Amino acid sequence: MKNTKHLQLIKRVDILENRRTVIYLNLLTIPLLIIFVFIFKLIVDLTRMLFVENSNISFMNFFAFAMFLIISLIIHELIHGLFFKIFNPQGKLKFGFKSGMLYASSVDSYYSKIQAILILMAPFTILTVLYSLLFFLQIMTPLFYISIAALHGSGCIGDFWFTYLLLKSPKNIVMCDTKVGIDIYLVKEASN
Repeated sequence: MKNTKHLQLIKRVDILENRRTVIYLNLLTIPLLIIFVFIFKLIVDLTRMLFVENSNISFMNFFAFAMFLIISLIIHELIHGLFFKIFNPQGKLKFGFKSGMLYASSVDSYYSKIQAILILMAPFTILTVLYSLLFFLQIMTPLFYISIAALHGSGCIGDFWFTYLLLKSPKNIVMCDTKVGIDIYLVKEASN
C-alpha cells in the first residue's frame, strides 16, 4: 500500500469580496494604529537623547509623507510577490486593487504553514526594519517615523489576521492562495 496525501478544506477566507470581513478588518485598524503609535513613539522616546529633532510640518513634508506612504504600499505588495516566487517559482503573480486594498496574489498556489506565514509577515518585518534604520540614521524625523511605521503596521491587519488563522490551525496544513483570499487545507495521510 502506498501513502498518498489528501487535502481537506478546513477554512475558506474571503478578504476581498466579503463586505463584513472588509468592514471588520478596517475597524480593527483603529486600535492597531493606536498600539503602533505607542510602540514607535516609545522607540523614539528611548532614542531621543541620541538625535536632534527636526519636525517642522509643512506642505512639502506632507507631500513627501504621502508619496513615501504610497511607495511603501507598493513595496509591501512587491515583497509579498517576491516571497510567493521564492517558495513557488512557477506560480503566476497578480497585483491589483479591490475593496480599498492593494493586493498581491499567486492564485491556486499552495504553501506550507511556515512558508505562508513568512509570505504574510515579510512585508511588515522588512519595512519596519527599514523605517527604523532610516530613523536611526536620522533620515526620518521622529514624527515621520512614528506616522509611517504606525500607518503601515496598522495597514497590515489582513496579513496579521491571516497569520493568526494559520497559527491557530493544526500543524499539518497548507494554504492555497485564491482570487479573494486564502483556503486552509488539512493534509491527511491515507493508505491505498
